[in-house]
Amino acid sequence: MTDTLGIEKTVKDALPESVKNPAAAWQKIAARMLYSYRQQFLTGGYGHWMMAKHQTGGKLMMKSMALYESATTATGDNYAQLNWGFGLPSARMHQVGGSIPVTAKSRKFFWAQWFQTRDEFWKKMALTKKGSFSVPARPIVLTEEDYDFIANTLGTRDFKITTNFGASIIPRGITN
Repeated sequence: MTDTLGIEKTVKDALPESVKNPAAAWQKIAARMLYSYRQQFLTGGYGHWMMAKHQTGGKLMMKSMALYESATTATGDNYAQLNWGFGLPSARMHQVGGSIPVTAKSRKFFWAQWFQTRDEFWKKMALTKKGSFSVPARPIVLTEEDYDFIANTLGTRDFKITTNFGASIIPRGITN
């Protein structure tokens, strides 16, 4: 006699968590993404963050904590979402890089920093002839371990992850 209940249990046990309990699976994924996001601030990124030229102590982005604390998650039966940087103009610049114009206001700031610190860097910034500064991307990305966690939770590697800025956060070297 065939043990149909045993077979059914074996089949159900083999199903990915996203099929058995989709809401719980997406909540686990959102929690993992939030954890990964926060770890990047504590560790200086996952090998993708370039140190700012005039960065003291290696924790420039941790100074105000605004970007760190801006992260929120949302989940549903078929998605997990990590958002950050709302209301913070610098957030998009950190993710994708770009150019910052040198304005009268920024020169005033540079001079104030120079008078306060007497650091020649600020004097050079205030006197620069450049019209703008190029800022390299310091993107939030997932690690390969994060990607594997999500793939195992979903039971597939066929998914797309992007930021609220439209940039991919799939680890380098992984293709879908």
